[in-house]
Amino acid sequence: MEAITSRERTGWGFALCLKFFEAEARFPEDAGEISVPAVSCIAQQVEVPEEEAPFTTWSGRAIKRHRMKI
Repeated sequence: MEAITSRERTGWGFALCLKFFEAEARFPEDAGEISVPAVSCIAQQVEVPEEEAPFTTWSGRAIKRHRMKI
């Protein structure tokens, strides 16, 4: 299986952030707050292996953009 692209990784990061916000009414401080079941659920939806989770996107411009959009 191919590795996911940076665009797919960013989209997946957005989905994880959105689901966390829906459940917790706040944004995650870091990837450690994202539950394993949430990662599994999103992974199945986007058809990407769980181990490809975009945990590097929790700092920097991408996460700031995700928060603004949400």
